[in-house]
Amino acid sequence: MSIRINVDGQMGTEEDRLLSPLDQGFLFGASVYETIRTYDGVPFVLERHLERLRASAEALGIDIDVSMETLTERLRATLEEAGNAESSIRIVISAGIGAIDYRAGSARKPTVVIIVRPLPAFPESLYQSGAKAAFVTVMRASRGNLSPKIKSSNLLNNIMALRQAHEKGAYEALLLNGRGEVCEGSMSNVFVVRGGAVATPPLSSGLLEGITREHVIEIARGNGIELEEKTCTPEDLLGADEVFITASAREVVPIVRVDETTIGDGKPGPVTQKIIKCYQVHVRALMSTTETVD
Repeated sequence: MSIRINVDGQMGTEEDRLLSPLDQGFLFGASVYETIRTYDGVPFVLERHLERLRASAEALGIDIDVSMETLTERLRATLEEAGNAESSIRIVISAGIGAIDYRAGSARKPTVVIIVRPLPAFPESLYQSGAKAAFVTVMRASRGNLSPKIKSSNLLNNIMALRQAHEKGAYEALLLNGRGEVCEGSMSNVFVVRGGAVATPPLSSGLLEGITREHVIEIARGNGIELEEKTCTPEDLLGADEVFITASAREVVPIVRVDETTIGDGKPGPVTQKIIKCYQVHVRALMSTTETVD
């Protein structure tokens, strides 16, 4: 198992200095990214991730100057070079090397980075016993700041939120928006279950529209589970029968405790367990129709 890094087509490892210190992604956080996992060595819903990557770049005024075909070929080569059974992929597009200057056009051309590393091992206990989450004082950026539609590499809010949650002995942080509504996790989207029906905060709450979130909404509705996108307060979440979070690499994770409150009976509930199983079936079905990266 190994880490391989591809910068503008140049292959290297974490020991190689492939990125200029004058890259505006490094200097200012002027970059966007996607995180993708593989199944049987093949990136999951790659096309959807690349679509969102391009949209995020365009929103920041970054004109990706390589075709999606070239980007896909670089990814294939990097996966092959890494040689992992399963990989976690991070594709980063930065504004590129330029002046230490905020003005548009101060960078020459975008930098395209592909990082491939072994997929972290998630213990079975995480899914069978569930995890603890914690509300934190760090808030999701309010309206008028950077659009939540942009998957930006500026992740200081997320870093500080997760560190605060870890200090409370929690696995994930739960962030509120400026109106005091539940928004999302530091690395995940949030779902609550009450009376067998599922609810998740709407996009209007200021969350990033997760791709795993999209699939879970589709899965739930396709399997006879009532699901609604609606505003969720901390009280709604703490009083729920079940809570779970979603993310690309970790898929669907039950949350059985939030701060000092036990959710439901303190075990992963039946709706969450059903969605976990349905998600796995959904992945297998999609991957059976997905060609290898070439």
